Amino acid sequence: MIDQDIWDLLVKLYTSYPNLKRANASDNQVCKVEEVLGMKLSDFYRYFLKNHAVSAIGKYNINTLSSSDDSMSTCPVVDATIKFRQEKQYPGSENYYIIANSDKGDLIAASTQGQIYIVRIDKNLPVKLAENFEEFLHNLLLKV
Repeated sequence: MIDQDIWDLLVKLYTSYPNLKRANASDNQVCKVEEVLGMKLSDFYRYFLKNHAVSAIGKYNINTLSSSDDSMSTCPVVDATIKFRQEKQYPGSENYYIIANSDKGDLIAASTQGQIYIVRIDKNLPVKLAENFEEFLHNLLLKV
């Protein structure tokens, strides 16, 4: 269930800083990303991409679907995830997609179950940050 208060905070952020707002994704674009990655995106991340896509919150750059068509020729979430899967050689890396990165270069990954993890650049294993993308957003928005 969507917590409207969290999404209202996000709207307030990009209303105050319109340069952070990105084009919302279409259903076709989201489906194409899922097809390319071989996994379903979490409901909360899908909702974000289709309704409230922003490029940054605090120290995190959020991966959106910046491609203006359905080809996904330039798609940060796909590009970052493929790079992550190729570079991080630990069991299970195929069960994550990269939703953000920090100003320090750490990666923020969502699992197939929708849980959010940080993958530090100097470590190989993810550490859990939040139960879902909505909780992750809420935690970020409280710090802005």
